[in-house]
Amino acid sequence: MTVRQIRILRALTNTALLSLLLGAVLTVMSGMLSTFYSIAVGVGTVLITLYCYRRADQKISASREYYLWRYVPTAVFVFGPLILIALSATEGEWSISGWLLLIRFSVSFLIPIACLMIAERILKQAQTEQAEDA
Repeated sequence: MTVRQIRILRALTNTALLSLLLGAVLTVMSGMLSTFYSIAVGVGTVLITLYCYRRADQKISASREYYLWRYVPTAVFVFGPLILIALSATEGEWSISGWLLLIRFSVSFLIPIACLMIAERILKQAQTEQAEDA
């Protein structure tokens, strides 16, 4: 694989990650806020995450700074809505709808985001190796 192909695959992976983050935030926030504020929070989340991804790409892939810039914001924006779901579902006892919401969120957002982050990490390592070989 060439460095250009790896860059394209990383860009596609990052685009998928950002769209999943936007979807996760919009899903949770639409039930709690008005449409305008939900969209504002979702777009803000994507912009902050994109900035953090850019900062991570400037770091060495095995460094602590890379991991902080890359994974901490994503974890906050993914687990933040998950915590909000859990809090909204536990006002009383967990009902079937609360469990279904948690499962739907996990299957729709958590699992794909985790898989894409692993794929992006492998692509980053391959890109670094290709650059060193060249």
